[in-house]
Amino acid sequence: MALSQDVADSPFLAASAGGPLLRVHVVPGAAHTEIVGLHGDRLKIKVRSRPHDGAANRELLRFVCEELAIKSSQIELVSGASSRRKSLLLPASAAVLSRAKALAG
Repeated sequence: MALSQDVADSPFLAASAGGPLLRVHVVPGAAHTEIVGLHGDRLKIKVRSRPHDGAANRELLRFVCEELAIKSSQIELVSGASSRRKSLLLPASAAVLSRAKALAG
């Protein structure tokens, strides 16, 4: 299956010129960092950190890297640094996309 088809099969993944985007809705200040399902066309993730000095963004990136089994250098926050609606650029690999699609359960 082509990578573009993998992206099209998931509501919270999108194609971009740089590679696949993971679209998330982040809820900072939660009791635990966890995926809680979908929020429209985005994956809803609660993070324990507060949105102060980028702490929630760092926690989000750490958590997504752990869930996708990728290095922090392989992911980039490309939009939404000061918003709950964020887009993360992922590596264009079938294995990563497969793990990303499985995040919603």
